[in-house]
Amino acid sequence: MTLLQRLEHQLWQQQHETRLLKFAKICLAVWRIIWHSRLKQSAASLTYSTLLAIIPLLAILFTLLKSFGMDTVFQSLLLDLLAPMGNAGTEVAQYIRAFVDNTRVGVLGGVGLVFLFYSIFALFRKIEATLNHIWHVDQIRPFRIQIIGYLGAMMLTVIISAIALGLNLFFHKNVLIEQVAAYPLWAAISGYLAKAVSIIITALLLAILYAAIPNAQVKFRAAFAGGLFCTLLWLPLTAIFTKIIIFSSSYSIIYSSFASLIILLIWLNILWVLFLSGGLFGYFVQFPSLLKPQTQSRLNPAETEYYAAMLMQHIIANFKAGNGPVSLHDLIHKTQLTQRQVLELLHPFLLQGFVLPIHPQRNQYALNVDYQQLTDTRIREIARGEIRGEIRSAIK
Repeated sequence: MTLLQRLEHQLWQQQHETRLLKFAKICLAVWRIIWHSRLKQSAASLTYSTLLAIIPLLAILFTLLKSFGMDTVFQSLLLDLLAPMGNAGTEVAQYIRAFVDNTRVGVLGGVGLVFLFYSIFALFRKIEATLNHIWHVDQIRPFRIQIIGYLGAMMLTVIISAIALGLNLFFHKNVLIEQVAAYPLWAAISGYLAKAVSIIITALLLAILYAAIPNAQVKFRAAFAGGLFCTLLWLPLTAIFTKIIIFSSSYSIIYSSFASLIILLIWLNILWVLFLSGGLFGYFVQFPSLLKPQTQSRLNPAETEYYAAMLMQHIIANFKAGNGPVSLHDLIHKTQLTQRQVLELLHPFLLQGFVLPIHPQRNQYALNVDYQQLTDTRIREIARGEIRGEIRSAIK
């Protein structure tokens, strides 16, 4: 048994559930999944896609910020993001700013403009696929809805960023300078408050992405919790990475002029792992019953029959009570299974018309036949599936 497994075993043996204990369980579950799943490979893939899309994306963001009259803060934002890279971050920021300045939509031509937007769309689509994997969703949204979601998330991010930057500049230029001269203690407190507001706003921006991009019903509370977790983890991570870069001069010696690019790749990969960790944290906040490691495994035949019966009995009971359609969220909480497992159990009942999807986008389902037809034996037969005709003929 590994150290992580021993820690999880000890936590699950605790009798009294506290908020701190729940937080520790979620953190260990996030670490376990990041370490043992394909999310590390997804972060590496997103790093590569970011290299293709970073200039077009920043060019659009720069244009939007300029429309708010805040183009002067673009360089400072870029420097803050790349600050943990040390001197390499300053060099990369200068290159990126030069590329962004040279990106003129009017001179790109049709092919260049198509590539510009395709690279951004491909990045967002890959982010959606990865977040869908976290939320155990296999279905991709229609193209039109994807475009609307991506543009909406981008616009909200820019608007909130512009408001936050405006307040931050006003605060530091007007309020804080006056307080430093008059009340040093209050100025220090105000500085901490400004830092807290900055953390909350960053968490809010991430929450918008966590809620808008995946093809799942993400509660804002869970999305904000994931954004806050990502933001708070960012603070010590940047400090550690900065120290490592400062005390590791071998990169410049070995890679020479390519050192900045290598450090950028490492830092982007770390940022994407951090982003996906926040998405996982929000997932477990919304579905705490799925924290146990065994909930991620595939159901065996006996479990399939058992949980299919549980699902259908819940849908039938809801129908008898006159409560209307059952949401996918309710079915997940009822069975304590993942979204993918619940949808796999529902699939044969949907295919044969016993259950009808009322609102496909909202993931709501209702009974479509007389509930007396669905005896326990019949439910288990449907869950098991039938032998296909060609196989039955071969056996005969």
